[in-house]
Amino acid sequence: MPILTGKTMFPRLGRIGAGYMTSKQRDDGSVAIFPAKAKTFVFHVDDVERAEEIAKVFGGKVEAAVSKDEEGGRFRVITQTTEIECFVPSADESGWDCWLEQWGTGGIIRRCDGVTTQMAVVEVSDGDVRGNPNKPGLTKTVRNVPCMCQAEGRPEKDRCDPTSRLNLVIPALKDVPGIGVFQMQSRGRLTWREIDGTIQLLGQLGKIAGVPMVLKLEYRTVRDADGKPRDVPVMWLDSRLSMADAMRQARVNITDEVETRKALPAPDRGPMPGAVQHEEPVDAEIVPNLTEADGHPGGPEPVPAAPQEPPVTVTPGQEPDRAATLEDRKGLHAWATGKGITRNVAQVEIGRMFPGQMTTEGLTVSQLTALRRRFEEILEGK
Repeated sequence: MPILTGKTMFPRLGRIGAGYMTSKQRDDGSVAIFPAKAKTFVFHVDDVERAEEIAKVFGGKVEAAVSKDEEGGRFRVITQTTEIECFVPSADESGWDCWLEQWGTGGIIRRCDGVTTQMAVVEVSDGDVRGNPNKPGLTKTVRNVPCMCQAEGRPEKDRCDPTSRLNLVIPALKDVPGIGVFQMQSRGRLTWREIDGTIQLLGQLGKIAGVPMVLKLEYRTVRDADGKPRDVPVMWLDSRLSMADAMRQARVNITDEVETRKALPAPDRGPMPGAVQHEEPVDAEIVPNLTEADGHPGGPEPVPAAPQEPPVTVTPGQEPDRAATLEDRKGLHAWATGKGITRNVAQVEIGRMFPGQMTTEGLTVSQLTALRRRFEEILEGK
């Protein structure tokens, strides 16, 4: 009899990103290790033969990783391509997800969906909890607590970063040793929005799993809070198919997905908060602005999108309805989760109905009511 709980996982062949670690010798003879950005895709793998095959297909050369823990593999290949033909094996959480995460020098500290935070905490005598998960010698537990960023009133730029993980099958690497998937990983808000939007669009038309796609990398200019332009790497999904062909393929895939998804790996979300003893994987979109004098081309750091207040609906002759409280939003979240509304579907509908919004934070009670009606329509197949 099969195990009915847990998730089946295939091995991950490697990671794909736009960042890596490099080093430079200081004047005093010591070596400084710091993150760098690439203008092309970077593969991080543990197997040298796998790295050599990647270099043969996508160009570049095999290099030893400066920091295995931070780069996600013992070898890296800074390729010569900004496009990778691929397909997404599954569009549910076994193939694609994104969490708001905060990392520290000892590893991941907390992971959040915008409402509830998974956090490694240290219990103290007064019953309070404190987030000090990576200090040795302390008893740690993982608890679910309300979103800390909201509770602390943090500004957008200081909040946890969205960490996107997307499993990909790459046909061009069919001769690479090993069986499994390559995982794209990014901590950029633009990357999350781009990829999630594409997956949700095709998901509304059918199933994205198996549709021929192209993972692309480009740099875009954004402006920070001071109005200064900065270039950030953005990864996104495109297709060489026409929209009509992609729609037909998505519909065909509906009948095949149920059996396929059972054997697919869930994205490697990393360890639970408090369980890691190394740095977070490097990501080019959060690398600070460095120059050639630092030993690499460098590039500016990203700027989180400025938060936008949604409009408040006012009925003629009535006062504006009140802002939704945390309890209001948690109630809708619990109801939607119980009805099977996934996080990705919820995010798409929030963004569609209230442009500029990523979560229900800042919405009014009437807007939450309208959002619930939309969820009900989705459940009814409308």
